[in-house]
Amino acid sequence: KRPKMNIVVCLDVSESMNESLCINERTRLEIAQEALCQLFRHTLDKQDTFGIITYNTKPTVEWDMTLLDSLPYGMVNLRRAILKFKASGTTNIEKAYKKALSLFSDQILDNAKTEGIYNRIIFMTDLQLNKDKIDQYNDKKGIFGLIKKAAKDKEIYTTFMSMGIDQDEKLLHSS
Repeated sequence: KRPKMNIVVCLDVSESMNESLCINERTRLEIAQEALCQLFRHTLDKQDTFGIITYNTKPTVEWDMTLLDSLPYGMVNLRRAILKFKASGTTNIEKAYKKALSLFSDQILDNAKTEGIYNRIIFMTDLQLNKDKIDQYNDKKGIFGLIKKAAKDKEIYTTFMSMGIDQDEKLLHSS
């Protein structure tokens, strides 16, 4: 059996998520929304805690850290909320990451250490990083710098799920 999890999902709701994947008529956002619903329904366990942030120019906490088993009416209201997210604006991934980190309170982190709970942030995005800005990304205030610091200092680890865009291998291995 896997350890309990504290998971924050950061869902990109920038305008580009309205584009189709060309596989079918569905947009990147629609596919991400369905994947998110499936994550909660089939992957997470009742003892897991989750939060949801949508982000474009600014991040919004859509669902604060909640024990999955404590959801009123099970998954129905959660699914409805997820399917209502709409895309607009541009992307600011650093602000989204900082907002995601803020959901991991000292109490949550202390509890994670004592009980062996795994902490993770998952980004669902179509963001294409610019290889000309690699030094900026790796700076301590850049996205990779923030990720490294959270992993080292707080044991919060990060995963990126690409929504229809091939990620640049040079960028992913630079961090």
